[in-house]
Amino acid sequence: MLTGWLNIDNSSTKKNYYFDADGSLARNAIIDGYKIDEDGMRKKNKTHRWYSGKILPCTNKNQGGL
Repeated sequence: MLTGWLNIDNSSTKKNYYFDADGSLARNAIIDGYKIDEDGMRKKNKTHRWYSGKILPCTNKNQGGL
């Protein structure tokens, strides 16, 4: 069973998807700071970050990874 991040389309577009522990495709979620859209595809840049135990939206490119 597939779990974790997987690059389905091995091209320069880098379409990454995340599969949950039960093998289901994650949709409309935030995984590792990346927004997962309704089709299950990871957005290119981190959109959220951890701060004091909370998930907060990134306000600029430099806050993408803590």
